[in-house]
Amino acid sequence: MYDTVHIAVAMRGVPLLEDEPAPSCSQKSALLEAYSKAAKDYGKTVSELNELMGVVTRAEWLRLHKIADELRLSVESSRQALDAHIAKHGC
Repeated sequence: MYDTVHIAVAMRGVPLLEDEPAPSCSQKSALLEAYSKAAKDYGKTVSELNELMGVVTRAEWLRLHKIADELRLSVESSRQALDAHIAKHGC
C-alpha cells in the first residue's frame, strides 16, 4: 500500500492519510535511490572489512577502514540531501 518514501516519512513521525496518494517527484526519487545505494555500499564494505580483520595486514585493514569511513560520510551526505529536498519541497 505504501511505497518506500511513505514508509520513511511515516517512520519520521509524519502522519499519513490512508487515502493520500503517494507523492511523485523525480528529484526525490533520485535522491532516495542515491541514499539507498550509498547505504548498501557502506553496509557491504563494513561486512567485508569485518571479515578481513586478522586476515590482512594492519596497513591494508586501515586503508580499507578509511574507504569504509568515506562511504559512511557519503551515506550521511546523501541522507542530508534527501532530507533537505523533502523539507524544501514538501514532497
